[in-house]
Amino acid sequence: MNSLIGEITRRNAQLSNVLSTSLYSSNPAPAQTTKHPDVRPLEDIPGVSGKSALPYVGSIFLSKSLDIGADFQLQTFCSRLQKKYGDIVRTRIKDKWAVFIFHPDLAKEVLEIQVKYPYRPPIDIVRVYNDEQKLSQNLATNGEAWARLRKPTQQLIQRPLAVSAYVDILSKVHVAEDFVQKYQDGGTFEDLRPVLANYATESVGMLCFNRRFGCLDKKSIIDIKLLEDMFDAIDKDLRSIVFKPYIYVSTPLYRQFKKAADHLFSISQSEIKNALSTLEKMKSEGKLDEYLEQPNLLYSLLGHPKMTPADVDRTIVDLFVAGVESTSNTLTILWFELAKNQDKQDKLYKEISSVCGNGDVTKEALANMSYLKACVRETMRIYSPTSPGSYRRFDKNVVVGGYHIPAGTELVICLQQMCEDPRFFKSPETFLPERFMRDDTTLAEEYKNTNPFATLPFGFGPRNCVGQRFAETEMYIVTAKFGSPAELHQGRQRKGGGLSFAVVANDHTYNRSTNSERDTDVPIEEATQRFSDTHNWREGRRIVELDILAQGLSGCKKCGVPLQLSHAIDIKTCGLSALLKVPCYNTNCNYINCVPTGKRHNGIWDANSKLATAMVHSGIGGRQVNSFLSALNIPPVSNTLLSKREKEMGSAMECVAQASVMENLSEEVKLSKIDENTDGLTKCLDYMLAQNQGNSDGIENGLEAISRHPFGDHSFCQSSWCHRIDNPSRKYSSFPYGKPLRDIPLQTGLGDLMHSYKSQSQKLSSMGSTQTNESFNKTVASKAPKTQFYSGSASLNRRIASAVAQKNDGQSYLLKVYRELGLSPGCHTRRLALLRDMQARKRKAICSTWKYKLRRIQLKNRRVKSNAVKELREGDSYGSSVELMIHQDINEIPSPRVPPKDVGIKSASIPVYFDLETTGLGRNSHITQTAAVCG
Repeated sequence: MNSLIGEITRRNAQLSNVLSTSLYSSNPAPAQTTKHPDVRPLEDIPGVSGKSALPYVGSIFLSKSLDIGADFQLQTFCSRLQKKYGDIVRTRIKDKWAVFIFHPDLAKEVLEIQVKYPYRPPIDIVRVYNDEQKLSQNLATNGEAWARLRKPTQQLIQRPLAVSAYVDILSKVHVAEDFVQKYQDGGTFEDLRPVLANYATESVGMLCFNRRFGCLDKKSIIDIKLLEDMFDAIDKDLRSIVFKPYIYVSTPLYRQFKKAADHLFSISQSEIKNALSTLEKMKSEGKLDEYLEQPNLLYSLLGHPKMTPADVDRTIVDLFVAGVESTSNTLTILWFELAKNQDKQDKLYKEISSVCGNGDVTKEALANMSYLKACVRETMRIYSPTSPGSYRRFDKNVVVGGYHIPAGTELVICLQQMCEDPRFFKSPETFLPERFMRDDTTLAEEYKNTNPFATLPFGFGPRNCVGQRFAETEMYIVTAKFGSPAELHQGRQRKGGGLSFAVVANDHTYNRSTNSERDTDVPIEEATQRFSDTHNWREGRRIVELDILAQGLSGCKKCGVPLQLSHAIDIKTCGLSALLKVPCYNTNCNYINCVPTGKRHNGIWDANSKLATAMVHSGIGGRQVNSFLSALNIPPVSNTLLSKREKEMGSAMECVAQASVMENLSEEVKLSKIDENTDGLTKCLDYMLAQNQGNSDGIENGLEAISRHPFGDHSFCQSSWCHRIDNPSRKYSSFPYGKPLRDIPLQTGLGDLMHSYKSQSQKLSSMGSTQTNESFNKTVASKAPKTQFYSGSASLNRRIASAVAQKNDGQSYLLKVYRELGLSPGCHTRRLALLRDMQARKRKAICSTWKYKLRRIQLKNRRVKSNAVKELREGDSYGSSVELMIHQDINEIPSPRVPPKDVGIKSASIPVYFDLETTGLGRNSHITQTAAVCG
């Protein structure tokens, strides 16, 4: 973590600005090499002139020329400087000249200049506070005072072994684990940054003070709001590059900063006092040396011979503040990029799973997570943690890029602009962690980072970030732990600059509860009363109408402030639907809102009515419904509720079925009427069949008469319908000129056709096709399976009504049932119903084609041949058309015509297999067929 000077300049308000990077389109001047045969003066550096070069007020004119309004943004300022002047720019800051660097080769020249005490300009508001409070020097100072504090701090926290020890501390105290457990069940965060700020405060607090502050439990000792106020005050101070009134008088901005700083120093001083007391106690017991060997930064700093308590106070606050800000900001952007790029998130998850499995994140595991480290580095490339970059000021004359830089001139290395420059990073706006993986072959070399000075998120040289390793380790641990059990999804970007995130728990991650009461088989109403608590609503899955839930969370019913699902404190389950109790987080309101998860009609939940309808439609019962729901980890529905909703649905189902019957009857009556345009032969055939129902002999005579009557032969005609028997000269009304037909081949063909029908006279007399009835019986069986014994319950009528409606209207009958109940049909229900009906019409059309009918005849002939063999062996039990042989009285299965062969069973161990056909599944069912085979 850099000192307060460098790191704290990254601020929350700039987060929205850096999310949308802008690329310049000009051609900056080429960079100079490190060899400069001709050194040019400072004035030759491209830069401001005229009014823009005036001391103090020149920056105002420069901002106007760069088209920068009142909302001053440093990144925008630097980008437009580069666009206008090139890779090295001379400008005014107050009354001094400053040089801005935009090329990594020039940055390398500046950073490699050897200086004993590198200088960094102070932040004015921090400097004024230090002077007012008469505080000692800190890590943000310069000269010998900076070196005196930097050296012991660096020795304690920049060594890899020290960082490794703190990895174990973070694991043992479960900071990251508690954070993951709190949020892994999923939800939507309107702004993830405050959530991660809580984690960063807790985690950095553990590193700096070796204690938990309760930031994850809403019982924080540290006021996070005051911490945010401090960052906001520094941000506003950095935006102002002219007169700052708080230097002379107290202003609201300064008071805002002072209140937050006083709060932090009071906590730090209290912790230092307690630590000193502990160290005195250990010293008196002779355990001080042993105690200081433990990884504890605060104790180590207090025990250092060159550090006073005042020095420790300033140092520890600097580290704490800078760590919270840098860690929370970088984590927010990292998770934002992972949410946007699901392929990168999946790749990272695979690495975490392969390295850690389900175990802890250890220092050994972190050492093998190359892709995780690359993700963090790529995040810092896209959104540099320094703003606008690194600063240098030398106490001697230097040469940079072939230009003479006088002593005292400030040099600003604009790291963010270099990171966004397509010359150094191809497709800079794209999140590509593979840029920083040397062994990765999936990304072309032209995309990878080739110049180490193009991205320096933690600075370079003696004034680099002193807490770099700690910051990276914190981000590695929480991302590795959180990335395994949960997924991140991108939400909408909010007007205030925050980012909305959706956190989705992985489907195979469960909260394993040890509470045996939750496994007890109790009614759902009782279970809701017994297990309703602040965490119950997070357990399992729910069926939710997203639109209704969104409307319920859109605003508090009392004050109108938007609600958050994560704030829910209780749930009342009502079948498939529920009421969530969500308190308003407006401290002046605190009203508890009841947010429904679905629609209701007349006080009845739509989802429960549709569940009962689906239960009957699918042919299942309450037990099967709850088995299905419990397998999905959805709370079961009580049988009482299902019974009530089935009764409600049943009346609507019967009304729809009755209406479909009447409609189809009227349609059948219309179809049964003989059309006036029908030809005479068809009329005669229809009339003959209608007059001879149950009279096969009459049908045979009628078919013979129909084949002869058109040709003038009335020997088989009857006087009841043929008037030419009594009046031979009567004309034919349907034939040309009223005369009989004379075509002999036509007469022969018609005779052959009618003769083929005569063989089926028995079937024609009883209209023996049972396909329609068999199809309906199959539908009834699917709604009311015999194995469920619905014939003995009140549910049977509803299920038969469902079958009738489906037979008459197709799957679309469900839409009519819902309309009858006053429910919305639902787009998915309508889409599937129309699809199934369309498929049924296609099947019917295919069945009416001659190719399909020919195929059916071929298959029938094949079955007839197969059955002929069985009839020969077994008798009429396998015969075709047995159901129409009403002249035979078969009371028992006849003996086979061919006696069975005696196989001579010699051993009782030879098995005999029986095949029984019965009238049902019960023990008292009758056997209708039996067959046996030996061996």
